[in-house]
Formats: sequence, structure tokens, C-alpha cells
Amino acid sequence: MSISNDLRRAFERASLNREAKSILTARQWKTFQDITRVHDEQIQQEKRRYEDEFETRVEMARRRIINEAGRKNKDFKPRMLSRDALNKDDVNRQAVRDVQHAH
Repeated sequence: MSISNDLRRAFERASLNREAKSILTARQWKTFQDITRVHDEQIQQEKRRYEDEFETRVEMARRRIINEAGRKNKDFKPRMLSRDALNKDDVNRQAVRDVQHAH
């Protein structure tokens, strides 16, 4: 998340709260606050779950990339002229990118 997105959400939340206070009755305001509290808790739970599973997802993506690179293809390349195209750092970066993009 970027700072601009967080700032935008904070201002949206503040304006929504201001508008809701002026329109809603006390009982409706309480219900509104309960709903927003539950929503915030669910967002935090999803963020924690993503962070907890991040390394596992990266490992799965890393294995997929290595498996795809190891597949036989129909291009003929003499062994002496080819080299191993797998670089550990490149594979790790690509795996992290894939996981972040899928999120």
C-alpha cells in the first residue's frame, strides 16, 4: 500500500463519519460504528493471513518457475553452447513479483 492510498482512505473515512453523524440517529450511528469496526478487523485479519502465507506462496511460485524452466522444449541447442539460464536471485525476485501481483 502506498502512502497516498492510505491518506485517501483516511480522508474518505473521516468525511463518511462526519456525514453519518449528521444524518443518522444515535441507534443507527451505533450500528454504523459496529459495522465499520467489524470491517476493519476483517481487513487486519486478511493482511495478517497474507503476511503469514507470503513465504509459502513465494516458495510455490519459485518451484513453478524452476519447473517451467526445466521442461524439455523442442528447440535444439547443443549442450556445449548452452548454459544454465536459472539464476537464484532472478528466480527469487520473479517469485516475489508473481505473488505480489497475484495478491
